[in-house]
Amino acid sequence: MVPIRQLRQHPHFAPLFAHVHALFWPILWWSLNRLLTWLRASDYDGVLFGTTRWGFVYIAYLGDKKADPSVYRGH
Repeated sequence: MVPIRQLRQHPHFAPLFAHVHALFWPILWWSLNRLLTWLRASDYDGVLFGTTRWGFVYIAYLGDKKADPSVYRGH
């Protein structure tokens, strides 16, 4: 799990902590770690996500699936 301090200082995630009340930061931290774990294990290039004022993260749009390298091999 990524520490909350690192997430708060990261330029992509810092605005989320400004959006969520400090009381709900543990929920946001937990939700972001779940999202990052899922994204690393998934076959998607990217994801567009948002958060509620209570720190819950939701997926608004999934990017394209990663290309399968075995498709480009010659037979």
